[in-house]
Amino acid sequence: MLPVLGMGRPRARSHVFEGDSRDGCPWPVKHCAPMTAPDPDALVPLTACPDSQTAALLKAKLEGAGLHVVLQGEQHRAMLGTLGAYVEPRLLVKASQLEQARALVVEDSSGPVTETDPGTPDLTAHPDRDDEAWAARARRRRRWIALAVLLFPVVAALVPLTLEALRGRPGHVVDSAQLGYRVVFPGLEPSSSWGPPGPVRVHTDQGHDPQTGIEYAVSCVLPAADVEDDPAERFRRAKEVLERKLGPLEERTVGEGAQAPHELTSEDGRTVVRVVLAGQRTFFLLASGPRAHESRVTREFFDSFAARTPIDG
Repeated sequence: MLPVLGMGRPRARSHVFEGDSRDGCPWPVKHCAPMTAPDPDALVPLTACPDSQTAALLKAKLEGAGLHVVLQGEQHRAMLGTLGAYVEPRLLVKASQLEQARALVVEDSSGPVTETDPGTPDLTAHPDRDDEAWAARARRRRRWIALAVLLFPVVAALVPLTLEALRGRPGHVVDSAQLGYRVVFPGLEPSSSWGPPGPVRVHTDQGHDPQTGIEYAVSCVLPAADVEDDPAERFRRAKEVLERKLGPLEERTVGEGAQAPHELTSEDGRTVVRVVLAGQRTFFLLASGPRAHESRVTREFFDSFAARTPIDG
């Protein structure tokens, strides 16, 4: 049953009512003090419909009677998709045709019962409700729509992060028993190589992550003779060697203790090197590429590194 906007149950004795459910009208029609529309062609609300089908049928009937009718809310329902069900279609008519349109709506709802097509919406199937209940329902729907609109950007941002967390990033484990270390490379499978023979041997594993464009490498430096036991001096020499190739580096300590790893970052943040001491060996963990210093994947690469005693001692 359609509530005609501006119609409802009596709230004060000063109101004048025409029609009553006892006279065959399924809802009361309320007329307050007469008001003269400033423009007889101005559009004024007639009724809100429970669904698009009801609105279309009622619009067709009113237009068949020669009235000018505008269906409001249909475009919003289409734009919002599944949320569009919370937008009620509303019919608007000219102010000069409002009384005639109301009479047709009442006539349509209280006319004789005839056999109709099963797929045709029943305009009299809805229970009566007053203006306050109808307005409360409309407010609830607007609140839900506003909440959905506010939460949509948050949900859209969380979906790819959730999918990435569920899938997990591809990683390749390098586990060298001979050199005594284990690390997980992001992206493509790394390649391994030895440097030229000399007083210091260098073994390097190098990989690339196509998603971030960052290059990753782990270099293990093996001196031919025993190295001094002073960790501070070893870190100083490592930084000196790196700065010859990379320029000035900002240094910080990761953890506590004299042998805690040191992390060196270039001025542009594109290159980060973590220096790890493990016995006579010195490990250089390198990440180089766009925003390598801020990358979460770089931190995961560094944190996956673990040194242990090599097989050959």
